[in-house]
Amino acid sequence: PNKVLVKLLVIVSVVMLPCGYLNSQTETNLDMYYKFIDSAVQNVNNNLTPSDTLIVVDLHLGTVYNVFGNRIMNEILGQNRRLYKGERDADYLRVTFVVDNTSVSYGDMFRDGVLGRYLVPRTITLTGNYSVSFQDYTFDNFEYTKTDTVRVDEISELENPSFIFTQGKLPSEPFFSSLLEPVITVGAAAAAIILFFTVRSK
Repeated sequence: PNKVLVKLLVIVSVVMLPCGYLNSQTETNLDMYYKFIDSAVQNVNNNLTPSDTLIVVDLHLGTVYNVFGNRIMNEILGQNRRLYKGERDADYLRVTFVVDNTSVSYGDMFRDGVLGRYLVPRTITLTGNYSVSFQDYTFDNFEYTKTDTVRVDEISELENPSFIFTQGKLPSEPFFSSLLEPVITVGAAAAAIILFFTVRSK
């Protein structure tokens, strides 16, 4: 009887415990944007040569995306280049970099297992364009998107309250999931108690 009781309690425990979503060190939304920016600037650098050591850089980031400015400048000028700041810049190579839109969206909420943590798909997108001009002219649009899955309870840490573009609208909790959770919990506990006394009576 004791072996039967142990097996039944293990089954009930498995039902009640979450499956456990393994996702350590989830990238923040801002970190993902930084990676997109790095990729876009790498494309800019691919259009420059080692002889392009003195250049003019125009950044069009508005007031929302100024946080990217230092990173962009560092990636461009970090290649042994210097920034031309004179009055006449028509004779120097010009790099123009534009970030025109970003978005953070979360998909429908679901559980990791029967009573596990809530998860949501996360999609982050950044779009813009750049040009490199001197004797020739190069122009290209860029769009970067990444979709993964994150825990709902960690979203407040993944978003940055200082930068509104890192925030997205979280969907509401599924109705049936919130309704069934207490029913399953109470039912599992009741089943465990009933099984315990039933086995003991035998």
